[in-house]
Amino acid sequence: MRPQKSAKSMPPVQEKMAKGRFKGRPRLKKAIAKAYSPLFGRDVDPETEVTITTGANEGMLSAFMAFIEQGDEVIIFEPFFDQYISNIEMPGGTIRYVALKPPKNGDTEVSSAGGWTLDMAELEKAISPKTKMIVINTP
Repeated sequence: MRPQKSAKSMPPVQEKMAKGRFKGRPRLKKAIAKAYSPLFGRDVDPETEVTITTGANEGMLSAFMAFIEQGDEVIIFEPFFDQYISNIEMPGGTIRYVALKPPKNGDTEVSSAGGWTLDMAELEKAISPKTKMIVINTP
């Protein structure tokens, strides 16, 4: 069996392929920036404002690790993706839960996500000087 070459010993083209593009494919980033620019009413810079991740969990963990410090509070709405708990606690964050209210017939009928409501008074009560982030996630 031949030993594999390290990325340092590979020609430049192979080195790029071996290391990958950790910030995302340039063409994809440009397409996303172009699509979102009209929604934001300004040009979105694909190099500084668009990040591609290999999945939602990696993206969320990256954001939590980048912004949360020991003692910071993060508000999440219930129901939520259970991975948030470890992702928030890993960098030292504390979770503050705010429950969304299901539709009136939610216990007997299937409903869409649009039927759930947020009690703004509960959200305001959860916010403190330690609040660093509010996680807003839609399907």
